[in-house]
Amino acid sequence: MASKVNKKFGLDITGTIDLDSLDKEHDVLFEVEGLSEPVSLAELADEFNGKEVKLSIAFTDQLG
Repeated sequence: MASKVNKKFGLDITGTIDLDSLDKEHDVLFEVEGLSEPVSLAELADEFNGKEVKLSIAFTDQLG
């Protein structure tokens, strides 16, 4: 059963994303349930490269 009370924290960044300086060693990776390999932020966001973007990162802390 999902929690009825949640506390959310967030981080918003607005700027121009630069993926040209990333390489496999320095990429941002996400482990996703149901996928056997990590997901690469650089690959997912490739079409946004060089564009002004807003990136939001948040998590939920279940209180009850």
